[in-house]
Amino acid sequence: MADVVLFGHSYIHRPESFLRRQPWVRNGPPELRWRYVGGGGARLDPHDPQGRSLFRQIHRVAAWQPMIIYLHAGENDL
Repeated sequence: MADVVLFGHSYIHRPESFLRRQPWVRNGPPELRWRYVGGGGARLDPHDPQGRSLFRQIHRVAAWQPMIIYLHAGENDL
């Protein structure tokens, strides 16, 4: 089974929340396992004083050794 990680801010957190409430909804082939790492207000700044930097979550993504990583972040930071 291949892991696909969606990594980013609230736009990633929202689909994860939806799919937890709607477990019958499936996307893609059954051999893909979807993982989500995201949270509202996530930042690209590695020194974010509020602790919301996505850099603090990279270890979670790396632990799954995903085949695909989709990064969606930065609109408000850039």
